[in-house]
Amino acid sequence: TPGEGSIDLLISIESDAVDYGGLLVGETITAYFTHSVDVEGEVPGECNPPTTPVLVDNVNSGYMTLIAVDMNNLIHMIYADPDHIYWSYSEDCGQTWENMGSIYEPPTELNISVNSLSIDCGKAEPYLYISWVERVPSGSGNPNVTLGRLPIDPIGGPIETHIVWHRTNLSSSYGWMTTQLCILADDDIMLLACIRPGVGQNDPMYHHGDDFSDFNLPTEKLLDSHFATGNSVYIYFPYLKSVAGDSNGNAYFACGGIYANPAIGGGSDEGTFIIKYNETTDLWDWEYCYENAANIYYPDNHQTGLYISPDDHLYCVSEYQTDGTGPYGRDSGTYYMIFIEGPIGGTYNLTDPVPDHVSAVPSSYPNAYRDYEYVYFSAVADSTGLCYVNYARSYNEKNAYYITYDGTDWNHTLDPVQINTTTGAYIPYAIRGYEDWVYMSYGGFDVSAPSPPYFVAYKE
Repeated sequence: TPGEGSIDLLISIESDAVDYGGLLVGETITAYFTHSVDVEGEVPGECNPPTTPVLVDNVNSGYMTLIAVDMNNLIHMIYADPDHIYWSYSEDCGQTWENMGSIYEPPTELNISVNSLSIDCGKAEPYLYISWVERVPSGSGNPNVTLGRLPIDPIGGPIETHIVWHRTNLSSSYGWMTTQLCILADDDIMLLACIRPGVGQNDPMYHHGDDFSDFNLPTEKLLDSHFATGNSVYIYFPYLKSVAGDSNGNAYFACGGIYANPAIGGGSDEGTFIIKYNETTDLWDWEYCYENAANIYYPDNHQTGLYISPDDHLYCVSEYQTDGTGPYGRDSGTYYMIFIEGPIGGTYNLTDPVPDHVSAVPSSYPNAYRDYEYVYFSAVADSTGLCYVNYARSYNEKNAYYITYDGTDWNHTLDPVQINTTTGAYIPYAIRGYEDWVYMSYGGFDVSAPSPPYFVAYKE
């Protein structure tokens, strides 16, 4: 048994086949190599995350909470109000939290668009990366898409920031913008933003860089002009987790909206689509499209949950609505959940975990989308392939739930597991944690003001 320090291991790999072309009759062949590893003097402690909600910060609050787990198994939480971005982290699987306070304040004439937050720290990065949008409080004016990073190995030091894009062509109060950030397996960065410059317009744009410095005011790249097979997409404003990467460093983006895929007839289809980025060509191409039916409206399926497991299995959950009446089709109608899963590049399966979630919303019911939608989706799978679909039942109920899928059957669909049994929940956000735990963060239930951030963990 070695003490602390570095040791060399001799590793062998033996073939399954024998004979080696007739040269070694009845024998296998073995390859050998050495690899240096570091030996710690302490036995790793067990991960015992809290299974009832823990208050993360009793001083600062935010409208939206996001979490990431770094290479040292530290959990990082970012939350924001219009004037601050806050940071807390936990070294004991979420039981206790160190509050770092405000780490960023926008220029005095701008506010943070809190629904635009996105974070990631990749698999071996010594930084926590954050993206967000800054704009004038009225929504008009010229907003910034900003990228920041925080040192986390070791923790400390001020945040570094880049203004990635500064938009100057927005009209009226249509300066709506959101961001999505993903650190890929090769440590490249994919940043995607959605900008609405005016009525009837929507500009999804992206940038891919090898490192942080590549994102210093790069040229805008619009998705519409970077499709391998032409045509375009009109996406609704995505937030939470809509961008993910596979083990080869490829990026995928999932969203609901209007798309024109020439492989399935072109034209304008409304549905959920997944597109894949090719770094060599700097183009996106269609990975999967689901067009449900004609004349349907997708009021909020920008709230798509996308997850790709370490073994490159894709999971995606979204929602759509049919037969709606009233303004924007949001009154009455039927709401559906859709779930897409399968190996990357293979055959994807489509299911509805709970068919006809709401089959009889009263005709012209006011604000049905606040009382009947299933929103704020996250998809997470453990090492066995058990997938957790995490969501809130509606804007107004303010509770967080999950159901599970083992590759064949759904569980908890008629009676989903309520996660926050002691608190309300606003915009729940779930990721895969340590030792097959699912980690969830959420804000308190007061949507009219910044709410305290909470953390909780669970697993089947």
